[in-house]
Amino acid sequence: MEEVVRRLIQRFMPEPGLTRYAIARSDGDIIVANLIREDEDYVRKVLSSLVPILKPGEYMFMGGGEGGDFLFYRASETIFIVLRSVRAPPGIMLSCARSMFRELEGELESGPRPPAPEEEEAPPAAPEAPEAPEEPVYELDPRFGSVDEALDALPPSIVARTIVANLTRPLTATQIFMGLRSLGLEVSEEEVKSALNYLKGIRVIRERKKAS
Repeated sequence: MEEVVRRLIQRFMPEPGLTRYAIARSDGDIIVANLIREDEDYVRKVLSSLVPILKPGEYMFMGGGEGGDFLFYRASETIFIVLRSVRAPPGIMLSCARSMFRELEGELESGPRPPAPEEEEAPPAAPEAPEAPEEPVYELDPRFGSVDEALDALPPSIVARTIVANLTRPLTATQIFMGLRSLGLEVSEEEVKSALNYLKGIRVIRERKKAS
């Protein structure tokens, strides 16, 4: 597990040696981490306050002082992934956390699960971002079997790598632009179009019409 975490941090984070991480259960049990003891105590305290607030797939950034900001990503009902970095953009941190869970989900979810609250209803599915009727969609080129394979073929471009990291399903340019902005990346629509054209040119993604 630690080997996978270190590999993904090396791939995504601008200063991997200074990145701190923790994978924890929603009850505060830390499965794996490289945090100092004080940070572990802080992470447990924050998790106890976030469990009633965050739904699976949601996240929160919290200031961590000179040591950098913390990302708390609720990967599932039972698993949180925590990253701390001084210089990594929010979108890169979130993409890294999502990739960690994608690779480790089977191993992490095989353990015992805490009982669900008795009167709590299942969270509703996140609404789809609006799509323009005639807008084409972008997806990974078929020569790649996964997002991680595609990321291995990319240079260290924050915008391009974040786009590819989130292409787990076909998306329109509008959805991609809105997603990048929601992750905290200050990009224009023209920059997104330029990145998409670049990714098409090197055959990492392809453009196609939406299925009717």
